[in-house]
Amino acid sequence: MVARMNDAEAIMWAVESDPFLRSDFMNLMVLDARPDPRRLRAAIGGVIGAYRPLRQRVVRPPLGLAPPTWAPFPATDYSQFIPKVQAAKPEVLFVGNFGSPQVTFAKQAVEFGLKQQMKIVVLNTEITMAEAAGRGVFDGFHAGTVWYWTLKDKYPGAKAFFDKFHARTQRVPSGYASVSYTTTRLIADTANEIKSADLAKLTAALEGRKFQYVKGPEQIRACDHSNIQQAFVLRGKPAEAMKDKWDFFDVIGEVGAEAIEPCKDEGFDEAVPLSKT
Repeated sequence: MVARMNDAEAIMWAVESDPFLRSDFMNLMVLDARPDPRRLRAAIGGVIGAYRPLRQRVVRPPLGLAPPTWAPFPATDYSQFIPKVQAAKPEVLFVGNFGSPQVTFAKQAVEFGLKQQMKIVVLNTEITMAEAAGRGVFDGFHAGTVWYWTLKDKYPGAKAFFDKFHARTQRVPSGYASVSYTTTRLIADTANEIKSADLAKLTAALEGRKFQYVKGPEQIRACDHSNIQQAFVLRGKPAEAMKDKWDFFDVIGEVGAEAIEPCKDEGFDEAVPLSKT
């Protein structure tokens, strides 16, 4: 949650922004023995958890037209939360983070033995996160994704995209690389077809448009402009089962348009294109 600074905080921040007025300091802990990493993180995490400003950063508004605001840091340590999860003993742990927080969680899940105690399901992941975490870290995780590079063995369009991408970059494409390719090609194909780059004309032409590039058939739903498409279920592989440095997951399932929330449940009229509302 983002919160505006109060007047006193704003004044102190302005003072601390001046290098001649601010008072820098640091704390140094001298330990008589090597600490238990979990206990040390838990102790420091307890202090951070009790004092809100230690969990937030200052965000300056554009052009300085309003007071600064407090915004939360991205999560970088889950060690204070994982024991609570273990104590609850769930059968399934659902994880909704992304990017570096997901990498941090995956590593700490291994450190705490979480994978042996429950199933871990990640809402959305990317091969880049598995790379950052390391070989075998995502072993046993189940995760959703919009595309995975081994789909090249199933769809000719995915194979053509993979080959061009790999030849140019010497690596496999990520799911978001496939999204960028699909979106760019969709707009270009539509503009060429209607012989116009006018935004209103493009929007109308895209409504209801069906296409297929790197996976199964897709469609831009006219009533809300959602891209109705497949999503895939991945399962992480152990390090010893990886055939090469990109082989982090197996695709074990897919979900189609039947799982997409209908327009009427979102407050849209299914019979009326969004551009007409």
